[in-house]
Amino acid sequence: MKKSKPVGLILSGRLADSTLARFPALSRDAGPVAAASRRLASRFSNALRGGYPITDWAELASARMIWLQVPASELGQTLQSLVEAVPCWKGRIAVLLDAHYDSTALEPLSRCGAAVSSLTHAPLLDSDIALVEGDLAALRQLRPLLRRARLRTVQMKPGAKVHLSAGLSIATTLTGPVTDASMRALRAAGLDQAIAKRIVGKLMETEVRNFQAHGRKAWVSPAAEIRRDLTMRHLVAVGAEDAAHGRFVEQAFQAALEWYGDSLDAESKATEA
Repeated sequence: MKKSKPVGLILSGRLADSTLARFPALSRDAGPVAAASRRLASRFSNALRGGYPITDWAELASARMIWLQVPASELGQTLQSLVEAVPCWKGRIAVLLDAHYDSTALEPLSRCGAAVSSLTHAPLLDSDIALVEGDLAALRQLRPLLRRARLRTVQMKPGAKVHLSAGLSIATTLTGPVTDASMRALRAAGLDQAIAKRIVGKLMETEVRNFQAHGRKAWVSPAAEIRRDLTMRHLVAVGAEDAAHGRFVEQAFQAALEWYGDSLDAESKATEA
């Protein structure tokens, strides 16, 4: 008879980018591993080098703590199947392994008496930071497992992971277009791509460091008196070279200025144009 382990796993989707793949030491606490089929469960178990595949999800009842990693599109059906397979949830812990959805997504299990939480990892190379949120009862049981895996735990506000997701999305979604806009302006000046990349890369790195060190004080407004006329010239030149590029740069400047409670002088711009 297999020795019962403290953690049951329900897995689906890509494993390569998961928290379990990032922190392999967590898998040593794995017991029953469930998936859409026993073959898939076996594949996940082998990839993690932990746990054992099961066919009957009722075997998850042997685990006091159950971790779920499934795509959002499958979560509703997975939770329904889990509630049917494990009738008693009082005293159990359910942990959602997801970078974007928090413990509120496990509400069907919470209604049944489970303490719920979510777990993800900080998206940094070689990071040992585990980001958690949820019911205090769940976090009390989860923390010892994270400590045994030699992870540092950072607790977020319950139900607020959407803000984490938004922050990551802002960094990953907006940095590229802003970098591209800067590169295009340098290329229009006649610089070759290699030199433009070096200059923009170093500037971006320096500005990020300055802002981390000094906050908004490090930011020089394009609408400041000493820069306003030059900013207007920039917008006119970039727009004349490429209208779409010009609109992006102007809108980005305007959005940044509004965010910091400032604005470009429209009359000065019109005169310069």
